[in-house]
Parts: sequence; C-alpha cells; structure tokens
Amino acid sequence: MAGTDRQATAGPGQPHEGHPGRGGDVDAVPTGAVPTDAVPTQGVPTEGVPTAVPTQGVPSEGVPTDVVPTDVDAADVPLAADVRDGDGEDEFRFLPEEMTELGVPGPVPVVRRVTADDGAGRRVRGLRWGTGAPGVVLWHGAGLNAHTFDETVLLLSARVAPGRPGGIGALAVDLPGHGESDWREDRDYSPPTLAAAAEGLLREQAPEPAVHLGHSLGGLVALATAARSPERVRAVVLVDVSPGLEVGDARQVRDFLAGPDSWSSRSEIVDRAAAFGFGRSRRALERGVEHNTVVRADGRVAFRHHLANLGLDEAVSGGDFPALWPVVERLTVPVVLVRGETGFLTDAAVEEFGRRVPTATVVTVPTGHNVQEQDPAALAEVLASLVRAPAA
Repeated sequence: MAGTDRQATAGPGQPHEGHPGRGGDVDAVPTGAVPTDAVPTQGVPTEGVPTAVPTQGVPSEGVPTDVVPTDVDAADVPLAADVRDGDGEDEFRFLPEEMTELGVPGPVPVVRRVTADDGAGRRVRGLRWGTGAPGVVLWHGAGLNAHTFDETVLLLSARVAPGRPGGIGALAVDLPGHGESDWREDRDYSPPTLAAAAEGLLREQAPEPAVHLGHSLGGLVALATAARSPERVRAVVLVDVSPGLEVGDARQVRDFLAGPDSWSSRSEIVDRAAAFGFGRSRRALERGVEHNTVVRADGRVAFRHHLANLGLDEAVSGGDFPALWPVVERLTVPVVLVRGETGFLTDAAVEEFGRRVPTATVVTVPTGHNVQEQDPAALAEVLASLVRAPAA
C-alpha cells in the first residue's frame, strides 16, 4: 500500500491548497483507536539513544485542537491513529514563516505526505520534498518527527537548487511510532527493526542512491539501512551519534521524558523544553511542539510519539548499537560525523570513531544534540557538499 497526499506548492504567505493539514484526506484511523496517554509526538526529545526536540509549532494552550480519547489503554491499542488538527490547519503552514526567519527566498518548495506499508499492515509515513528523485533521505531522532528537518531542507534547497521549480528532491521519514507513522504493538524501536519497517517507503519513494542523514537514533537507523540496502546509499551523515553511544549517554533526553505523560497546555511543554536547552528560539520550540503534540478529549496535551509512555531503555532494548560498528567500518561511500559541541558525543567517542573509520570526516558544530534545530544551516552545508559531489 502506498499513497501520496496533501501537496504544497504555494508561495510564502499563500495557503497550500490541497493540504487540509493533519486532518486532511490521509488514511485516517478512528480516533477511538488511539492510545490514551502516549499519543504520537514530534518535536520534543525522546529517544532511546540521543533525541531531538521539535523546532516547529505554534503555542496553543487552552483550546483543544486535536482530540484523542482518554479512556483507551495504550497497551491494548499501541498503534497511533492519524490524529488530525481539530482546526483543520495545514501541517506545512509554518514553512513561509521559517523561510522568512532563515532569509530563504520563495516560493515554498513542493512537499507532500507519502505513505507505505511496513509489511505487517502498519503505515510508515514521510515527507516527500521536491519533484525529482530524492537525493537525500533524512532520519530523525527518538521523540521527534520528519518536520525536525524542515529548515534544513529549506536551506539545502536554496543552496543547491535555487532555480529548480519545486526545490530539491528529499525524503524525510517519520520513524515508526513517531509523527504520523503507526505505533508498533511489539514496542520494538531498535534500529534494525525501524530500518526494516521503512524498507517499503524507501523502495517506493527513494529507490535510487541517496545521501542518508540520521540524527541520534535516526543515525543508527541510517546505518542499519546501509547494511540492508547498500545500493541505496551514496553517503552517510551521522548527527551526534555513533555505534559507541549508549542509552545512558542521552541523560538529557531521559530526564526530559521523566516528566508527566500529559500537560495542561503546549506552552507548558515549551517551557520545559526551553529549560532543558532544546531549540534555537522559543518560537522554533513552539512550532516543534505544535507538530509533536495533540490535545486529548479531556483538554490535556499529550505527545504524539509512542516513546512518551515507554521508557527509553524499553523502546530500544532490542538494539545492539555496537553491532553496527562493522557496518560503518565497511562503508565504501563518504561518511561524515557531525558532532554537537555540547551534545551527547564525548571526546573519547569521537576519537574512537576516528580510529574505526579513519576515512570519515568529522565536523563539530557549536550546538547541543539537536543540530538540525539549533543550526540547520551547518547541516545544510554538509549535505550540500555531498549532494554536489560525485558518488564514490
């Protein structure tokens, strides 16, 4: 099963026709089938390994917009419904605002929702940018979603495809259990499992060799993908993660997730995220929280991702991260490690990576763990150099 919907092609300040927002014509699942306390989330850190925090979302306290029942046991119904914005707003509505902040000229690049089956009846979804074949595939970290890369794609498109109608071709994946992808009833969010689940989406939307960039948990998924389908990978970019990273290294994320499973308002979540040092600005956090939360029927705000009611250890318990060392060591394509200066990778971890992968390029950026949200321009530059370069 595959599908595309909600294509946005309008310029800044114009409505994106055909984008009814999260509530549009996407394959809807009855809201009554959505888990109770851990409705999907996007934008706030929550990863078994490093995590990222949203950078897109408008504060919306007080008035419920996304309605999800509160009387369903998440353990009984672990799959996420396609929760819709109760106000019917377009999920791409923040792009013109972000382009203005970043100084990126219009029009807004083409972007649409795409869907595939994971082979077991669950949906894996993503954002398909541009009109050409994706030259870049983006994998987000735990507790985030595909929108965490919106600004990176906008900047990359402006750099390498300034005159191309529709912008650069790219695919940003909503990992299973995150964003608009379904939750897994087995609660297995280990890298090999996630890579296998997304195989159908890649086959249908990004079958040609592409640069695979993964942040945190997404970086390990990118490596697992390279192991499964090396013919689809022309370069790998790991953002603040390596196979040597342990779940315990993501203490910032673990502490953030130790908070309540529901909130009185989105602003309350923004306050907490800001206190933990996430995001580039409060406005960016507001956009991210908007993308990553829903308002339940009782008026409480909950995260969209499944990890919100799973511990980090449980979510990635099946993942043997060091087992991915041989994968990255054997890669014959360009490898770049992007390290957030105050992120999760220690000096020792970076040194180990250099010893094991001597041909890799290491780039240090003056950010925390969520590089794509704190300095998307730096990440866009790394991608631009690889997109322009010939395949190895």
